[in-house]
Amino acid sequence: MVRILQFSDLHYREALPGHSGHSERLSRHGRALLARLAKRIEIEKPDLVAFTGDIIDAPHDLLHGTGDPQDRTQLTEYLRRDYATMRVWLESLGRPWMIAPGNHDYRPVFLEIFGDAPREMNLLGMRAIAYSDWEVCDNTSERLDEQMNRFEAAVEHADPEGWVVHFQHFLIWPMVEHGYPMRYRTADALRDRLAEAKARHLVMCGHFHEGTDVVTLGNARFAVCPSMTEAPHRYRVFDLWPDGSLEMREERLAPGPVVDRPLLLIDRTEIVTDEPDIPTAAFSLYENSIAVFRRARAAGFAPILVSAWNDPQSLYASWAEIMKRHDRMFTELSRVGADQGEGLVICIDEFRPEPTGLPSEKLSRYGTLRQRVSDQFGIGVDRIWFLSADPKRRACFGGESTIADIRALPISGAQIKEAQS
Repeated sequence: MVRILQFSDLHYREALPGHSGHSERLSRHGRALLARLAKRIEIEKPDLVAFTGDIIDAPHDLLHGTGDPQDRTQLTEYLRRDYATMRVWLESLGRPWMIAPGNHDYRPVFLEIFGDAPREMNLLGMRAIAYSDWEVCDNTSERLDEQMNRFEAAVEHADPEGWVVHFQHFLIWPMVEHGYPMRYRTADALRDRLAEAKARHLVMCGHFHEGTDVVTLGNARFAVCPSMTEAPHRYRVFDLWPDGSLEMREERLAPGPVVDRPLLLIDRTEIVTDEPDIPTAAFSLYENSIAVFRRARAAGFAPILVSAWNDPQSLYASWAEIMKRHDRMFTELSRVGADQGEGLVICIDEFRPEPTGLPSEKLSRYGTLRQRVSDQFGIGVDRIWFLSADPKRRACFGGESTIADIRALPISGAQIKEAQS
């Protein structure tokens, strides 16, 4: 029997400033999650650890070649550090490992850090292949050239009595419902080739954060691993047996909060950034923005930035532009030594027109913000506070845990309970 432990879609940022624009992706909690996962690996004792892509949440200016060139140079150096952290962690496990890049990984630096990583491996009668596939155009992945040659060789020359396991980020099968392209452009042809093969094939991928069960088609099995970055922070264990049977179980690193402190949600507008009430890409930081984060930390809170997409200056921005806007803001906060916070929530203000081109994910309104953050961080709603200069937003948020001035924040657990009673 061969045991594989798979995890996927960590969307890690530590040296990199900022957060994923998708609020459920807890980018800055990667180190804590990896520490928990390492302990599970010691217990599970897998023969192989597989990380199937979206290792890093690379800023969109890097992925698209936009923004200030000097900023991109600095971001590349931060990215290099974060990939190096991943490599050191994998090697510290003391077990064989394989890795495949995802669509949020930055190709030049991934290849720099992981270009010599194991790409093929024979282990206890199993043949394992890790692919480096990328999106080509229209946000759609393709298996091309060398990667396609490796795939064909793996199918053509496989041992009919053994297992062939394919590690990749993107889906071949099954079909899933999502607004973003999940499958390869030639997914049907790849699927049919595997289903008709003589040997047993297992395709393990990520990308679709909800995950899927194991699906059998002919002589092939397909499994999509849920994301590690989103609560409840899942990973999978596969046991492959010589007789062709397969057992898969899914485990969770939660329940239990990733953050064990109360949360302070900080409304960006008029608290952190000073922006005119006209459509613009420009902004400046308030002088006391650093002090706001410091005060929250000193009071025992974990700060999370809340940013309204449909503020006047950004109402007409596309989703990609919103991502870049926030990355640039966090880069500026990093430059002045400000706290990056524990998370980012992009919100919709109920009292303003909705932006066009909403993404497939459901975005919070201020009235649903408390419960949404509670679900994402695994923390009780009674431990979530909201700082905003806007009385309408505070009223939508509800409850007694709202303040208009950081100086009104309680400074101890006893005072929090006192203020809520």
